[in-house]
Amino acid sequence: MRFIPIMFIGLAAALWWLDAEGLVSNLNTDNSHADLYVLALACLCYALLVMLPFVPGVELGYVIMMAFGLEGIVAVYFSTALSLFLSFLMGYFFRGHSTFTVFKNKLMNKNRCVYNKRAKIIVYMLKVFKRQPYLAVALLLNLPGNALIGGGGGIALMAGSSGQLQPYKYLFTVLLATSIIPFLLILGLSG
Repeated sequence: MRFIPIMFIGLAAALWWLDAEGLVSNLNTDNSHADLYVLALACLCYALLVMLPFVPGVELGYVIMMAFGLEGIVAVYFSTALSLFLSFLMGYFFRGHSTFTVFKNKLMNKNRCVYNKRAKIIVYMLKVFKRQPYLAVALLLNLPGNALIGGGGGIALMAGSSGQLQPYKYLFTVLLATSIIPFLLILGLSG
């Protein structure tokens, strides 16, 4: 897990060295829809990565937003909401499944104190905000450095497996919680 940031830094350096923007602009002159294809592929990869626990998705989203401007901001917003909802649904529907229970118990195992502390933070927040668990999810998703406690995918997976949240209310919460940064960026672009 600790090699993932190094991989992304290496990939970013390689793309900068290869002048990826120039290559995309050359593709754009040959094919008018090339930028749309690249954006769709980038958002698909981004959505799949955000679904995984302990992946710093916000930083990946910023790269796409900066590269594609307004279209990238909108695409990343909907990709984030969709991937967090799919991760929640995986936890929600497989919460009683034996394999998922074993995985959840390994996260909560006292012998693995690093994962234990991370998972306990999510469970603790849901217990503290038992009357308002959706507020807890919104706060956890917007918490700086939430990749240390599971990232968006891990938070969504644990929230779904808790059984406290209803899917449609969770989706509404995610749409509101993840709209802050895109809204501010769109205001900045238009101003």
